[in-house]
Amino acid sequence: MELNPFKAKNKKKQVFVIASFLFTISLIIVVIIQSYALYEVQKEYDVIEGNVPSHMDNFDVKVALTIDGAPSTTLPEKGNDKTVDSIVCDKGATASWDYNKWDIIVHNVKKTKTKCQVNFVTKYTDSVLNGNDPVLAESLIPVTIENQNGENVVKKASQKDAWYSYQDKQWANAVILVDENETYKAGDVISEDKIESYFVWIPKFDYQIFNITDYPDLGTVANQVETIQIRFNSNSTTDTDSECKSPNKSGDIGTCSVGKWMTHPAFVDGFEGKKGMWVGKFETSRNTSVSSKENEINADAIQIKPNLICWRNIQQAHAFYSTYYYKRELDSHMMKNTEWGAVAYLSQSQYGKNSEVRINNNASYLTGYAALHKPTTGYVGASVSCTTTPAACNEYGTDSSITKPWNDEETLGLASTTGNVTGVYDMAGGAFEYVMGVMMDEQGMFASGRHSTENSNFIGTLTHPQEDTNESNRTKTTWTRADGGLSSPENKYFDLYNYSITDIYFERRILGDATGEMGPFQNKNYGSGDRRVGSWYENESRFIHRDAPWFVRGGRPDYGIGSGIFTFRIANGTIAIDVSFRVVLSP
Repeated sequence: MELNPFKAKNKKKQVFVIASFLFTISLIIVVIIQSYALYEVQKEYDVIEGNVPSHMDNFDVKVALTIDGAPSTTLPEKGNDKTVDSIVCDKGATASWDYNKWDIIVHNVKKTKTKCQVNFVTKYTDSVLNGNDPVLAESLIPVTIENQNGENVVKKASQKDAWYSYQDKQWANAVILVDENETYKAGDVISEDKIESYFVWIPKFDYQIFNITDYPDLGTVANQVETIQIRFNSNSTTDTDSECKSPNKSGDIGTCSVGKWMTHPAFVDGFEGKKGMWVGKFETSRNTSVSSKENEINADAIQIKPNLICWRNIQQAHAFYSTYYYKRELDSHMMKNTEWGAVAYLSQSQYGKNSEVRINNNASYLTGYAALHKPTTGYVGASVSCTTTPAACNEYGTDSSITKPWNDEETLGLASTTGNVTGVYDMAGGAFEYVMGVMMDEQGMFASGRHSTENSNFIGTLTHPQEDTNESNRTKTTWTRADGGLSSPENKYFDLYNYSITDIYFERRILGDATGEMGPFQNKNYGSGDRRVGSWYENESRFIHRDAPWFVRGGRPDYGIGSGIFTFRIANGTIAIDVSFRVVLSP
């Protein structure tokens, strides 16, 4: 095995030449000449595109390999069934694995003759996923989560063992550490203060079409809840007698009909070849020690954890670019409307909770919380006790008698998409969440918002400037770079919907986005006025239109049954005290 040059980190280098000559009487057995360059930036040495051979006697970093416990002198090939289970270095050094370049990165080398051992294992796969097992890139640490005596204990998972099982509603979880150079062995507990973000794996899947009805107007709601049929498939569906290609277009059903299988649109058009996506386990929070401002672009301030106040009062464009720059190497971005739909449909399948997700009714917008009692009515403008008025109750607030954290045994898993601690939280209640789903203008162009004082800060059309509170801007039809606007993202990072002047043309849905398929819809009075609801758990349902061109999802703490995983409402992309956002990774 040959030591290739280390990747340069600056122009300063030291070249060492090692030559060993061994002779016998009649034959020169071997001549070895090896050279390499070593570079240092902030006491960090990188071994990249090569490995230190185990037979070297004069070295700075020596790497040894094991595969399933047996010593090896060669790396397993990238892309096979082997994965790095652990890396152990001596003399205070640490190391991580570069999954893209398929090589080791060694940090904090302070002494010569440092040794690192890379342990590969045959990775566990879940047969039901048909090849769409979790993709673990360099900063994602696989974990298991178990409730022990009222505490959710996070441990590093052994990748050779069954650390997830979708048949058993045990979804795969991973964390990103505050200090990504820290290392853990399988079975080690990772304390909460060491974790920056939690993620949950959503494998690529097809679902069986269950409703293609156009709803151009309101009707009468009826309980339409059913188990959504899911199959995990590494290939995308095509137009056949039993399948249809995902149209992934507003108002279009292609050749799809009820009963046909269709690849969910979250996994097509820009995400082909991906095995799935990592979804933020909780609504995004802001690390206030990093950022004192809410409405700014700051990827370093992102954290995704339980029991924190979610990040609100931020314009859509600033939220998008904060997520976009969070982990570029993992294709981080803000959740799209269709990606929300993918989580919702998987939750409502045989592999998820397959029942109503309990609302997060914490009025302080703390992540991961769950209502102790299930609400039985929608928004009425005040908290109504479920003890005294069980038939029409809607409790929200901060008192522990009505709202519980994610590790509380009384509500454990109720607010999760799986019914246990492995699922996604805050999909019902908490704060509304901006998603990247926006209406086009009358010419088919990207809309920024309603007018100059209510918009996303993306460059784009202002759809209803006539209602601008600033009279001088009532003829301003475009938000521009000169206004401080930011470029709209690549097409793959947002869903675009057809134009409308009203919020009742539900046929503009994209199949799979968990909007128009949840019909029929009607106005329902809960005592505080009419609320528009759908036929799945009576979650509130309003479609984007000229006056509010951006989707928000999930509901608020005080919306009662109106808050849910199938809730969709309207917004302008501007700052709002009750709207947060979620991060997605697509490695």
